[in-house]
Amino acid sequence: MLLSSPVVQLDFDRIARVPNLGLASLAAHVDDLCTVHVADIHGLKDHRNYVEKIVKGYDLVGITAMSFQYQEALVLAKMAKDAGAETVFGGYHPTLAAEEIGKSPDARLIDYIVRGEGEATFRELVAAKSTGKSPEGILGLSYHEGERMVHSPPRPLLGVEEIRLPNRDCRLITKGFYSFDVPIDCVETSRGCTQGCKFCSINLMYGRHFRRFSIERVIEDIRDAEAHGAGSIFFPDDNITLDTPAA
Repeated sequence: MLLSSPVVQLDFDRIARVPNLGLASLAAHVDDLCTVHVADIHGLKDHRNYVEKIVKGYDLVGITAMSFQYQEALVLAKMAKDAGAETVFGGYHPTLAAEEIGKSPDARLIDYIVRGEGEATFRELVAAKSTGKSPEGILGLSYHEGERMVHSPPRPLLGVEEIRLPNRDCRLITKGFYSFDVPIDCVETSRGCTQGCKFCSINLMYGRHFRRFSIERVIEDIRDAEAHGAGSIFFPDDNITLDTPAA
């Protein structure tokens, strides 16, 4: 089970409420290994009650969080642990604060941290768990070893041809996502940015790299989003105008 954060920036939902693209991408990279579902819970009125009921029966619950979402992510993690599941955190805050988290009391609620770009690391973690293997050696992963959390070396960025189309069929919540009352979904055309803005955390996730998806892949993704009900598309690229001649 992969959960989006229920916490959003103040008043953002007045403009648009968009489903989480990253979790659908993660799901696409493990759907041949296990049963996987995505729950975009940020539009629910009582997300805690929903999560408490839905996490029962899952072996692994993934939670993504930015810094302002982290405290609520811990609440959801406790629900998952109480239901008997292991937890895996990902996203900006767990990635950039992995060592701090590993030394804090929070670590008792977090079994794994997938750092940085998660598709390959998460797939290897699920594969290891399904075969009973140790997570040792999985790049980009933080995990417990005895009383401490250890951090494997970072994983090199994926080639865009390695990144599968998101699996939108894994979403449990398919209604309530809109922009100005038009159903909406997300499609990425690129990842990363070469700029070094001090206020931005993109560089700390990806380094100063820029990777562009092929136009064929972008169009296929748009068509898939449309087939799943989207009437408008949100492009969450880190810097969509970085390579305008090629675009």
